[in-house]
Amino acid sequence: MMLMALFCLAQERNLGALLNITGDPLPSQYRVFLPPAGNRILATRALDEVSASISRAQLEVETYLITRGRLAEGVGLGVFADNLAADSVRSQVSQLGFSPEIEEISRSNGEIQVVLRPPNSDQVDTAEWLELSDDRPDLTRTENLCETIAQASQFP
Repeated sequence: MMLMALFCLAQERNLGALLNITGDPLPSQYRVFLPPAGNRILATRALDEVSASISRAQLEVETYLITRGRLAEGVGLGVFADNLAADSVRSQVSQLGFSPEIEEISRSNGEIQVVLRPPNSDQVDTAEWLELSDDRPDLTRTENLCETIAQASQFP
């Protein structure tokens, strides 16, 4: 899940990121959330408000504060195995006056890679890489030193 956040962050920074999923794809999951607030205090207030509204409406929706990643200071409303369940929660919470969003989470039983193509990969200097990879201890940075010399179109 963390790589999806990294992928989205790289795209937001116009780094031309591509998502490379190896292995067999697994069914996607769907995260429902309220977008990040400006700071922890505002996020906690939003969490309290949505939790109270959900409780008054007697809905069974989990709520929690998102503390890390691209959605830090947002309010999580659950992760679901199918889009219909996620859309149902979004609809219920929307009727309470909130604006939840749904994010698809791609999954695989193999590696998931975020690939930056040249010259975009050169834009990620050490400081920016540290910021992009913050809170992602399993993330590794590798450089593809191979360069294609001959193109298939050159041969008859």
